[in-house]
Amino acid sequence: MTRTRPRHLLVLATRCAGAAQPDDLERAAVALHAALTDTELGAMSGSVVSAADPDDARTHLLNAASAARGAGAELVLAVLGSAGANGYLAANGAEVDLPELIAELTPSIVLLDVHGATHPITVAGVTVLTSVVGRFQASLALSAVIRAGDPAGDEHIALDTALATTVGATVTGESIALVPNRVWAPQVVGDVVGPLGRATLDRLLEAWGGFPVPPTWTRARFDDLRGVVESAQDTLTTRRLLHTHSALFYAVHAAECVRKHHLGKRLSTEAIRAAATSVGLAGDATGTDLLVRVLEDAALNGSARGKPKAAVARLLVALARAVGADGEHPAVRAWAAEVDAEPEVRDASAEVLDRPSGRKELRLVVSLAADAPWWPDVVEAYLVRPGQSPTPQTVFDSDRTQVGAEAAIGEAVEWATDRLAPGERLRYLDLAAPAHLLATWYPERGKPGRFFLGARHQVLTQWTGWLDPATYSADLHANAAEVVRRVGVAAGVPLDPLDAHALGDLAVLDERLANGEFVQAIALDHRPADLTAVLELLLPYCPILLWPREESDGWLAALRERWGSLPEGLASAYREGSPLQCLRSVWHDEDWLVFGRRLARREMNSPN
Repeated sequence: MTRTRPRHLLVLATRCAGAAQPDDLERAAVALHAALTDTELGAMSGSVVSAADPDDARTHLLNAASAARGAGAELVLAVLGSAGANGYLAANGAEVDLPELIAELTPSIVLLDVHGATHPITVAGVTVLTSVVGRFQASLALSAVIRAGDPAGDEHIALDTALATTVGATVTGESIALVPNRVWAPQVVGDVVGPLGRATLDRLLEAWGGFPVPPTWTRARFDDLRGVVESAQDTLTTRRLLHTHSALFYAVHAAECVRKHHLGKRLSTEAIRAAATSVGLAGDATGTDLLVRVLEDAALNGSARGKPKAAVARLLVALARAVGADGEHPAVRAWAAEVDAEPEVRDASAEVLDRPSGRKELRLVVSLAADAPWWPDVVEAYLVRPGQSPTPQTVFDSDRTQVGAEAAIGEAVEWATDRLAPGERLRYLDLAAPAHLLATWYPERGKPGRFFLGARHQVLTQWTGWLDPATYSADLHANAAEVVRRVGVAAGVPLDPLDAHALGDLAVLDERLANGEFVQAIALDHRPADLTAVLELLLPYCPILLWPREESDGWLAALRERWGSLPEGLASAYREGSPLQCLRSVWHDEDWLVFGRRLARREMNSPN
């Protein structure tokens, strides 16, 4: 039960002088607010208010709903106080029609602890917890559950019948994740080997025939395999089995240490995915399944390069860093001691600590600068290799058509491939285009040869404005660098969604941009009719900008869930048909901005 959207909380706690009210109101309101907004959990933010009269209550609720919408968040409403004959009592004794307000605002969750209320509230599409005990004991009990966590629970504490019974309440609506469970840790039970490791082992065993494929890979069966293979005749298959077993041994031990030493205490799905992405891994599972998947992926890919121990060490250190620890975390230390990997952990710690923001891999940058509505008549290519200066560059003729431009990109790829050093691989293809082409072009589907460009390269799109001396502005470059750094270190999903209302008046939006109101990545929650004009306005201010190429459901939630795998994860989304396949983006990193600034300021020459 993974929740991916942020939440905004309003605690409405009102003492009515004319009502007999327990003394615990303020204590319960403060405790509930503190538990729900605990920064360690990172579940939500919000405030505590009281209502002088019904109009005041309505204003507070409308403002909270507006703040939630502006942040792309769900609204969570907690109401404590007293009930009159027909509604919630404001401070002046007047009654507030809560069901009507809740139905109008449609928060995702409502927590009601109203003294004297006799019936639970049911609102379509809203999960409502209603206290059935007095003296605000339900709020105090819920706060205690959140603070203590549930050792036997899942990744999140769920608002369901079991929780309602525990705190003295009833619940209506669907079960929903309330806050992260602070004592949850990924568990590895039954199979100690995950699907990836099992598929690899089973395939090798079926080819060998010297060890039965077990229905469950228990730890005992996994350990038995090693002894049987070591005592068998030395063949190519047994060598492969030994190498695979050795690699998976590091992953199995790592999963056990994560569980035993509580590294998973704050290790959410998002944190696991972000840590994996930082060391070049990806996975579509969640929770424990994702943890096991990326550990095995690290081990098996590392084995292919002869360094499975180092690969798992890098991932473990990244996981520890994701929860604010480092290579000194007890889980990492225990794993290193058990598998004799102290040097690899020290190396991984130094690598993770020193890694700057940006992709430090070889990339081919192709610029398709052109005036609207044309395609370029020349295409510029730069082979950007970290640490190399001057940058190899050249230019290819085009004919102002899409076919001609994609053919020139194919020539650029061939040119770059001819200049690779032994062992180098051209993985990243960065295509810079003006706004009118970004609005309509899907470059990963370009086919200059027999393959689509996205089939053999990680295709990322950028904006040509960052390379152009005519559009260079020092303050825009400084702002872009700050946004990129802020997004890179953010713990959650640093995303500002823009809806149709925000895009309704571009002059007003321009003023908001110039006023510095947007300091995160930006996502358009729909495809505006005047997309080119919107992109031309936003791109100078927004180094990370996303929008749908067509109207589609589910992509914004998927974007928040898969945020840690982006931008590289977009390439797999296009291939796998996930909800993110409708998403377009420009995603600049610090390396790109430095490269663009050098070119725009003519610190390096253009080949054209």
